[in-house]
Amino acid sequence: MEVNYIGSGSIMNNGLTGMHRGSDQVNEASSEIAREPVRRQEREQVLEAQQAVQRQDDRIAARATEETGISPDAITRELINLNEGEMVFRANARSIEAAQSTFDSLMSIRPQSTEMR
Repeated sequence: MEVNYIGSGSIMNNGLTGMHRGSDQVNEASSEIAREPVRRQEREQVLEAQQAVQRQDDRIAARATEETGISPDAITRELINLNEGEMVFRANARSIEAAQSTFDSLMSIRPQSTEMR
């Protein structure tokens, strides 16, 4: 004998939906676990490649320093200082222009105010 309560079908559907979600989550997690050794190996290969590039960069920098007597770090610092000095110069030039403009505006107002007396 089958008993059919009101809403029992939706309870079963909700239960089945939840079981499917749980099953999907288990499958996804197990796939991620299975892929982890490959990902770790890929990360190690990337790290080794980065280290090789860094060693090559270091050799190039050392050779440039030997040939020129100037370290790349020193050149980089001076280029930064050059750029910074240029920005400071431009900023101060703008402030002088703004002061001049303000002064000119005040001077143009002054004759009008004396005429009103």
